Amino acid sequence: SIVSQSYYNIEIIVVDDGSTDGSECIVSQYILKDNRIMLYRIENSGVASARNYGMRRATGEYIFFVDSDDTLDDNTIEQLVINNTRFGTDLSASEIVDIDGTSTSRNEYMGHAFVAYDGKKIGENLYYIRMECALGKLFKNSIILNNQIRFPDGFQLCEDFIFVNKYVQCSTSIRSEEHTSELQSRD
Repeated sequence: SIVSQSYYNIEIIVVDDGSTDGSECIVSQYILKDNRIMLYRIENSGVASARNYGMRRATGEYIFFVDSDDTLDDNTIEQLVINNTRFGTDLSASEIVDIDGTSTSRNEYMGHAFVAYDGKKIGENLYYIRMECALGKLFKNSIILNNQIRFPDGFQLCEDFIFVNKYVQCSTSIRSEEHTSELQSRD
C-alpha cells in the first residue's frame, strides 16, 4: 500500500535485514516499475538496527515507518503531511487498527483528533498517539537528526516506545489524526 499513496513525492527505503522469504526478489520487481524505491540488504540484527539504517539514508523532510505486513489507506501520508503543514506540528499520528487475520481491534482513544502546542497539553494527550508504536506516525527528519534520536540497539521489546518517547520530548507540538493505518498483528 505504500506505493499506492496519493502523496507521490516520497522515497521508499526498504531495509531487508536478512529475510529468507523472497522479499528481495519481490522488492527488486517493484524497483523496475517505481524509481522511488531503494533496497538495502543488511545482516539480520533486529528491527531497531534496520530502522536506524533506513533513517541514515533518508533525505526527505519526514519519516514514516511501515513494516512489511502493514497496510495504509491510500491517502494516509498525504493527510498527515497536509495536517502537519496546516497545524505546524512536529508529529502527526494516525489511527492504528490492529488486525490479527480474524478480528479487528481499534484503540478506544485513537480517532480522537487533537492538536497540542505545549508540554502540559502534550502530556495530557499522549495516550491518543500510542507511544508504544512508531508506526502510523509522521516524524520530522530534522528533529530526528538535530537530536540524534535513534532506536536503541539490542532491545527485543519497547524499542518503539523509547524512540517515540525521545522524539516527543524534543517536540513542541503533536497532532492525532482520524486517518487509519492497519497493522497486522504478529504472533
